[in-house]
Amino acid sequence: MLFAGGLALLAAVGGQRFAWARYGWPGSFFLLGVFLFIRHDPESWPFGPLTFWESVTDAQVLQHMLFTLIALAIGAIEWMRCRGTLAHPAWGWIFPSLAVSAAIMLFMHKHGEGAAADKIYRHHSIMATSGIIAMIAKVFDDSRLSDSKVSSYVWTGLITFVGFMLLIYSE
Repeated sequence: MLFAGGLALLAAVGGQRFAWARYGWPGSFFLLGVFLFIRHDPESWPFGPLTFWESVTDAQVLQHMLFTLIALAIGAIEWMRCRGTLAHPAWGWIFPSLAVSAAIMLFMHKHGEGAAADKIYRHHSIMATSGIIAMIAKVFDDSRLSDSKVSSYVWTGLITFVGFMLLIYSE
């Protein structure tokens, strides 16, 4: 996420000199999805001892699987949008919709009870709130209602911030 946000910011401010970065940030989301597919829960399907059914019946593991699918979908769809393959404006709503869905899931994502779980929940809440604000700014940026680059800086900066929050995350 940190790398994706940085590339999106570079693409927003860099103009033609950094035009390649507009492909890099969706690719980073896709690679994040691949990483999460392998590492989301070591004991669960597909690489752990738990079967697929056992994995999806655990709410926490199921949410991790959904976060994985969301990252893969955002990466693939946004990369195709950058290429011009998905040109209809409705495709621009997929990223914000999926990201807001992931943010809402973060508000419901629990890691037990107690002081440590409360700390994790606060961390998740900061990331979720940042993600929702980022996606509001992304919608404004994509709609081109203004010539200002402020919304570009806001959504890319907040994605970078969420990446930083993930970097310092611990359980």
